[in-house]
Amino acid sequence: MQLTFLIVALHYAVKQGDRDSVKTLLDSLTAEQQLKLLSIKDEDGKTAVQQRAPADQRKEIEKMLKQ
Repeated sequence: MQLTFLIVALHYAVKQGDRDSVKTLLDSLTAEQQLKLLSIKDEDGKTAVQQRAPADQRKEIEKMLKQ
């Protein structure tokens, strides 16, 4: 998969509060690839961890991203 696609997909999934998609995307990568992906900023200058998931999903998604 292209890195750009993964960045966009992960950031979108986080913003939508889609836990299953976030988990699937991260599980498809090695630990090294996950770290690289999570450190890349989008066009707004935010990493996936800095994106704001909907309030009802925020804690679970933040926990997934930080593991």
